[in-house]
Amino acid sequence: MHASALIVHGLNDRNVKTKQFDLMRKAFLRSGCEVKTILHQNSHQLPWNMDENTEIMIGDHTYTDWLNLWFTHYLPGVENEAYEIPDFMIQSNVNGEFFGTADWENGQTLQLTPDNKETKTVQAKDAAVADGDLFDSTFNGTESETSALWTADVSEPVTINGKIPVHLRVKSEFNDDIDLSLSVYLIDYCKTPFEAYDPKGELESEPVQLPGDILKPKALVRWKTTEMTRKIITVGKTDLHNPAASYEPAAAVKAYPPIISGEFNDYVVWLNPNYYTLQPGHRVELYIVPFGGYEKPFLYSDNFTEEQMREMDMNPDDYIKLSRNYSFTIDNASSIALLPVTKDSGEFVPKIQPAPDPDNPASGDEPSENPDGKTPDSGKTPASGAIPSTGDNSNVLLWVIILAAAALAIGVSITIIIITKKKWK
Repeated sequence: MHASALIVHGLNDRNVKTKQFDLMRKAFLRSGCEVKTILHQNSHQLPWNMDENTEIMIGDHTYTDWLNLWFTHYLPGVENEAYEIPDFMIQSNVNGEFFGTADWENGQTLQLTPDNKETKTVQAKDAAVADGDLFDSTFNGTESETSALWTADVSEPVTINGKIPVHLRVKSEFNDDIDLSLSVYLIDYCKTPFEAYDPKGELESEPVQLPGDILKPKALVRWKTTEMTRKIITVGKTDLHNPAASYEPAAAVKAYPPIISGEFNDYVVWLNPNYYTLQPGHRVELYIVPFGGYEKPFLYSDNFTEEQMREMDMNPDDYIKLSRNYSFTIDNASSIALLPVTKDSGEFVPKIQPAPDPDNPASGDEPSENPDGKTPDSGKTPASGAIPSTGDNSNVLLWVIILAAAALAIGVSITIIIITKKKWK
């Protein structure tokens, strides 16, 4: 396939997860296609708000300017700046400016480990479910009966740049054939409030006045930040019934022998990709909880039967049924998270671990990394993915643009526009 793909996605999109753009990008690269990616700080929105007719600046051009440059370069073959677009154009979570980079999952990682080597049991009973409740009751810098917590202090900038495998050795205690949910949140914390992009719905904006006599067809805006002390960087979840689950979608249907209550299994929980900079003086927190990713509008009920709900004029189809009759225990000594980071990232502040018990020494070995846990060198475009020659335009040119963050009312996650042009004259 001869194609040039431009992928656009919001790093704070809680509807269409960033995993979707990452899988698409890799699929295009495997097919020998050229791929460029724009990652912005909004949620399930485009950089161009079609309802309000506003858009943002991406470097020296507006978002629609970049689209026009892309169209005119890859259809009639006009030599313009589209040819020089870097692999990624990313909006910084620190200052809101866009920058170009090819540094994506380069193989460099930082280890995040539990604060101690003991086992930790987490109860699903009474655990918070919605994100808002988790912030109120669980994300407070301490462990509880319904959460495990790993932390690391940041003394110099650390930039995460990809998906995060969290290797866990876990045993579950359950009595019935019920869903066994386990969720992992990675959070940026600072005691002093800091400015961050809030993913709740669409970001608010404010007008931008550019110097000079620049006439633009749409109003220019800048997305606003919110002051906070804790910001969700990324989330991942797994079903403990399926230790074989991995990052690729096909792994979700892999056959795996039924797990046995009380026996340990090895898991890799994948946190959605992000490009996020942790600032000096902050602390990275990793919470392991039973439930995650639910929003308040999607109410849930685990205390009533369907008949009881109908008697209360509640439609069971509008609610999420959750099981709480289980717990899971994490073997901290055999668990670790591997954070992909940019080449110029610093190190976490070393932890002071308690001395091991000589009568029961904790194993310091890391879990063996299965093939799905390896970090591929996906930031480089293969030679076969070079930009197709425009020449005399006699060959069929397939142009694909993917707007992964299209806010469609029907909930369709990805829009694909395909234009085929033959013998341009």
